[in-house]
Amino acid sequence: ADVASEFVNMIHAQNGFQANARTIRVANDILRELSGLIR
Repeated sequence: ADVASEFVNMIHAQNGFQANARTIRVANDILRELSGLIR
């Protein structure tokens, strides 16, 4: 594969990783709020 398409693949992977990290962060915040309500 040429360098350009490899670069595009890398950018797509990076975007997916950032979206996953954001989702995990939101889930953590929700869990923290819930445990605060339970306590």
